[in-house]
Amino acid sequence: MTSEQAIQSQILVAIGALDGVLVWRQNVGKAPSAWRRVGTYAAERIRGLLSIDDPRPLYVSAGRLVQYGAPGQPDIMAIVAGRFVGIEVKTKAGRQSANQRIWQAAIEAAGGVYVLARTVREATAAVEAARHG
Repeated sequence: MTSEQAIQSQILVAIGALDGVLVWRQNVGKAPSAWRRVGTYAAERIRGLLSIDDPRPLYVSAGRLVQYGAPGQPDIMAIVAGRFVGIEVKTKAGRQSANQRIWQAAIEAAGGVYVLARTVREATAAVEAARHG
């Protein structure tokens, strides 16, 4: 089975090749707001903590966690002929979460297009429909 990430990549390439379409991938998650240098990989190897011999600096999280993106937002977003298109990518067995269903309702209520795509063909068909509809 093709992974969700592989399907996303294929969709981004296909839609990105279309004229007049602005498309992007927006990740969702958390990351530290700052990092602190604590030594080098090589130094940690000497202490027995790592098994690699690498002179690059070693950093650890030093800041608070910052949320980026919004839970449930579409995996891929596009602007097509002035319309917002949200594409949620799933494998054949994948199902929408409650937050994803909320995003779908909000996008559609605002006049945008939302598609649950399991294939490149489904995603490109939605983009073409937005372009002509």
